Amino acid sequence: ALKIYSATTTAGARVEFSDLTNEVQKGYITYYHANGASYGSGNAFVFDDTENSLSVFVDGKILSKDGFYVGPASGTGGGTVVIDASRNLTNIGNYTGLGTMTLGNYTGGEQLQFLANADGTSHIYWRDNNQSEGTYLKAKGETYGGDITFGARWDDDEDKIFFQLRQSSASSSAPDARIGIGISPTEILHLYEDNSTMGNTTLKVHNNKTDDAAVLWLEGKRTSSNDTAQIIGANNGNVVTNIRTISSGDNGALKFYTSISGTGSSVVETFGITDGGNITVGGTTVIDASRNAINLAT
Repeated sequence: ALKIYSATTTAGARVEFSDLTNEVQKGYITYYHANGASYGSGNAFVFDDTENSLSVFVDGKILSKDGFYVGPASGTGGGTVVIDASRNLTNIGNYTGLGTMTLGNYTGGEQLQFLANADGTSHIYWRDNNQSEGTYLKAKGETYGGDITFGARWDDDEDKIFFQLRQSSASSSAPDARIGIGISPTEILHLYEDNSTMGNTTLKVHNNKTDDAAVLWLEGKRTSSNDTAQIIGANNGNVVTNIRTISSGDNGALKFYTSISGTGSSVVETFGITDGGNITVGGTTVIDASRNAINLAT
């Protein structure tokens, strides 16, 4: 066996290498036993050189029982773990120059976790090479759950699609979920547009099959005669029209409401179709189900 000892206790036992005949560029392997020089362990091998730019190439595997660490910026402390003994990534900064990253091998339920501070926000960015174009996703913890937001980047970041997600144990004033497009939602589904170049703000349901229809389904659960569905027309914050479906079970009637100038959001019934087929104006039947005109003014 080749034995290398230091002539001075705790000074380290060193092997020196050079591939130049004048030996002006050198590399070293030094063994330290002193705890204070062992980077958080009981002893350490240190690779060093005279050039301040050192690579260690292994044409094979690197095996580690206790994980992989980044050394301290100075001194001989324990460094920072980046892969622990259980193969978990930790204390990771920015990933740069990666291609495809795969998690798992189809044998279990894998997890990708972003652990922010209290009320902190975690981000995923997709950007081009000049950082001026792209998209992003961000998540923020909130009481009873959290918010997920998708956004677009051009000269800055602009939030575009919002998901407010809450546990069902939330108070009655906090819905389980809200979705907003163009706005942080105040309703379960909230669409908003203020760009005049986009034209009409349109909700489109397109069925492209020849054997079915496009359907807009509104359903309530009334057990006494009342509105079970509504379509509201509003202008600049004021409700100006309202179409209501009235039901107490499996029957159905329609009522139409309008608003005259100066009444704000107050609407009144102007036209209706009863569940029996009568046509009403202002709540009064003017044509019954037998097509008789009644209660007509002169």
